[in-house]
Amino acid sequence: MKEIPGVVPYSVFVKDVSINRFEYPTEDEERLFLDLIDKLQPDIVSFTVLSPFADVARRLSRLVKEKHPDMVIIWGGIHPTLYPEDCISDVDILCIGEGEGALTDLLTALRDGLPYNQIANLWVREGEQIYKNPLRPLIEDLDSLPFPLYGDDSFFFIDTNCITQVDTVFSEHEHLVQASRGCPWKCEYCVNSLLRNIFTDLGPYVRRRSVDSVIAELSEYLGRSKGMTLSIFFIDEVFAIEKKWIDEFTTKYQNLTEIPFSAYYHPKQLNLQIIDRLVGAGLAEVDVGIQSGSDTVRNTIYGRPGTSAEIINLAKEVTRRNVKVRYDLIMNSPYDNEDELRDTIHLLLQLPKPLSFNLYSLQYFPNYPLTTRAVHDGYLRPEDATRDALLKQIQHDFLNEKAFIYTPHLLPFNRVQMLKNTVWLVVWNHVSDRIVRQAVLSDSPGSGLLLQYLHLKSVLFGRFDGVGVHPLIRDAFHVLGYMRRAEFMTLFSKMNQHLHHKDMFPDERSAVPVPVDEIEVKKN
Repeated sequence: MKEIPGVVPYSVFVKDVSINRFEYPTEDEERLFLDLIDKLQPDIVSFTVLSPFADVARRLSRLVKEKHPDMVIIWGGIHPTLYPEDCISDVDILCIGEGEGALTDLLTALRDGLPYNQIANLWVREGEQIYKNPLRPLIEDLDSLPFPLYGDDSFFFIDTNCITQVDTVFSEHEHLVQASRGCPWKCEYCVNSLLRNIFTDLGPYVRRRSVDSVIAELSEYLGRSKGMTLSIFFIDEVFAIEKKWIDEFTTKYQNLTEIPFSAYYHPKQLNLQIIDRLVGAGLAEVDVGIQSGSDTVRNTIYGRPGTSAEIINLAKEVTRRNVKVRYDLIMNSPYDNEDELRDTIHLLLQLPKPLSFNLYSLQYFPNYPLTTRAVHDGYLRPEDATRDALLKQIQHDFLNEKAFIYTPHLLPFNRVQMLKNTVWLVVWNHVSDRIVRQAVLSDSPGSGLLLQYLHLKSVLFGRFDGVGVHPLIRDAFHVLGYMRRAEFMTLFSKMNQHLHHKDMFPDERSAVPVPVDEIEVKKN
């Protein structure tokens, strides 16, 4: 947008910009947002909307429209792309799918006073008339797009009841890079299962940038971060699998930097040839999805081909190359009964230690294949599977810090819950494999009592090391754990890293607020 003559864009980040934490803006934050809109006087206000945040976007849109009825409101992003019929009444325009071309065309038309109700990818509401324009082809040449913008003077950050212009991205140790778009898989719980259908016949769904483009972006960012970046995380759904691309990447990445990097891979697409090539360039960690320790659940319910035996063999080979593995696992699935949970624990006990996990709690999103299956199989009532009901439940879970991240619960006091909580202990390295085998995989007389002990231990430990625990309490808990295991060198290293980080960024989260009336506005 900065490259369009006559267009001056501003970006406003409402609430925490680094994670998908759900929290409603306070009254003061809403006022700061509206005061900023008053000051900037934009012609168009656009919102990027993820499904859990639809109510926030709806309220802010309504507040803007009440004060400035002539301002054009547009929503884009995943939520309006999936559920346009539910969104169009709240806005003047919806952007469906990729927005770069559509937004450029829209801004040019608005600037020149031309009609814009026939622009591809846009739904335009004019009174009672809604123009539902077709989708344009997917962008194949990703190199044609500009790099992400960081630390720009057109950025505003609203959080903790104040507004600042300090972009803290350069104080983060880990930098995220996206080298491709699209995913080759259609997992039943994932948005790609719906997006692939929406973009049918509109070009290749999976597209990758050239190596030169990725390296140029990294070079530009690292030049601005002034040595503060300690790791790179490629957040592609599946990182590169083409031999030619990988060979070129490894050579040019090595020439650019020695910073280690991480990447996502599907276990079926990660092989030792890929690992061996990337290790030489600095691969330090791979993220792979297990999702369930049951081959049946993984293949027939989640739509993820592969076996536990393949995952175990792959993990062992990867760790032999001094590359860490971080796994994804879905909990609270109704399809994980006692047998499936035992299979999951059996799998976890065979993985190289220590373990590193993202332990998620299953969320039902509207119209996803897994949600439809759960209704059909009687695990979810039809009235609870409506868009409104599901989104309200997701928002409720977010507000109560239960969404996405699994934490142990005392009730119900049954074997399934005990096994779930034992999984939590195992993945966070809070219990020895020997005790878990005796409690879960043994038929000894005391196995039941031992499982109850693990259940209670997980609930207690979750109070000190779970979601929502104050960082000081969690740090103290970890220090006691290192001391109990006599891991004094590891403790010293962690404390040194923490102190070093504080010395470099003593004020990284306490940026000076900006009075709205002192903001300098660039004119169109």
